[in-house]
Amino acid sequence: MRKLNPFNFRFTGHLLNYTRAGSGTFHSSVQASTLQTSSAKSPSALANHIDNYQWTMAQIRQGQALANQGQYGQALKAYEACVKLTTHDELIPALYNHMGACHLKTGNLEKSLAVLLDGLKLAEQNEELENDLYESFHLNIAHCKTQMEDYEGAVQSFTSALEYHEQRMKSNPEALSLLHYKIANLLHLTEDYPAALKHCDKALDLDPDNHRAFRLQGEIFFTKKNYRKSLRCFKQAISIISMAKRSRRLGAIYLQVGHVLEELNNFPEALKYYTKALQAGCKPREVKAKHPDLEVYLQKIKKS
Repeated sequence: MRKLNPFNFRFTGHLLNYTRAGSGTFHSSVQASTLQTSSAKSPSALANHIDNYQWTMAQIRQGQALANQGQYGQALKAYEACVKLTTHDELIPALYNHMGACHLKTGNLEKSLAVLLDGLKLAEQNEELENDLYESFHLNIAHCKTQMEDYEGAVQSFTSALEYHEQRMKSNPEALSLLHYKIANLLHLTEDYPAALKHCDKALDLDPDNHRAFRLQGEIFFTKKNYRKSLRCFKQAISIISMAKRSRRLGAIYLQVGHVLEELNNFPEALKYYTKALQAGCKPREVKAKHPDLEVYLQKIKKS
């Protein structure tokens, strides 16, 4: 069965857009903090303070643009310059988060984790920062630990991110569903199947169209040899993906359905789904039947 691909995460290298007013509460809270701390300064000091703030935000925007272009080394230089030269300590935790994400993207996992943990400690010393920053820290830490194969640690970090997201005034059900799925996927790898299934159920309660959760349920039930439940879950995932017209994702699930049907001794239907898997783009060497007679028919289809 399919194993978790730690790179196949929408939030890997999670970056928050703090530079666009209204995109998150962090930007407005920092701005308010800046004005409060500036009010007691002399006019020249106030001007310098505001100039430094504007320079810092410009550097952050530049870093984000470079990161979006995949130029993570150049982005890191922009963020590191900010950390050294900014007079706005309230911005530094976010800069550490961005730097950690860049290290994560380049595969420098130990450095990424160290920077993220240092940044999280700094963030926890500032009570004015909002939950979206803490959520982003924990997401990046979770992805880092996943790639380091520290699955239990990753579950804890994803759970923390989930808790921070739930505290938002406007939480996103689809985002929460995705987090529950990610936790379930990691629990699947640690073979804690009951807990994994519970998180799949929560994911589907929040987003009934979460095809990843249905597919994961199918994989867990297959492992537990509950083939009929596995089949129902896989077919539900296929239905959702087909409705969304994402056919490129269907090949691997067709293959999994073929394996389930073979276990149920439904060889004609298994052969049908193996053929669909080939037609959907699965490589011939990946499509193999367990039963020798079925494999003979499959080889003929591959050659035709």
